[in-house]
Amino acid sequence: MARRSGWILAVLVAGTVAFAQETDLGELRRELGSTDPAMRKKAVEALAALGAAAAPAIPELVPLLDEWDLSEPVRKILVALGAPAAAPLAERLRTATDDDAGFRVDAIQALAEIGPAAAESAGPVLVELVRRRMPDVSGRAAEALGAIGPVEGAVEALVSLTGGDELWGRNKAIGALGALGPRAAAAVPALIALTEA
Repeated sequence: MARRSGWILAVLVAGTVAFAQETDLGELRRELGSTDPAMRKKAVEALAALGAAAAPAIPELVPLLDEWDLSEPVRKILVALGAPAAAPLAERLRTATDDDAGFRVDAIQALAEIGPAAAESAGPVLVELVRRRMPDVSGRAAEALGAIGPVEGAVEALVSLTGGDELWGRNKAIGALGALGPRAAAAVPALIALTEA
């Protein structure tokens, strides 16, 4: 049975790769904006098979992080594309509203997974999200700052979050400061004060 399942999976993967290779990138980009969910899903699968050649579709992929059924495969594509995806993600994150909670979570996770390559374009928006102290969002942004490395204002924002009321956010900020290591040395007095409180 395992052999048969493997064969079926191989046929499905080969079919997706063949579809991606035969389909024009411009057509796939248009299909990402379709009102038909099945068409959008097939376009996302085809773009995933294209690898780095899918980079021109970043502007159409970023908004799809807000769709629960596509957010995971889209996030994986954006992470695989790396630095070129960071600026569009950061810009969309900058303009997101409170109604975009799902998008925020997935975009922050993608930026964290992109890592240091996202620091320049995403650092400022992540610092701002930490400073806003929004439940769920600020802690995730803190964690992402720890993953992307030091950016201007990060240590100060993280220290500020350690004094917040939300335990989860405080813990994420402390973890991010730890991830920054010696680059977060300015946070030591605040962290010592936390242990004495």
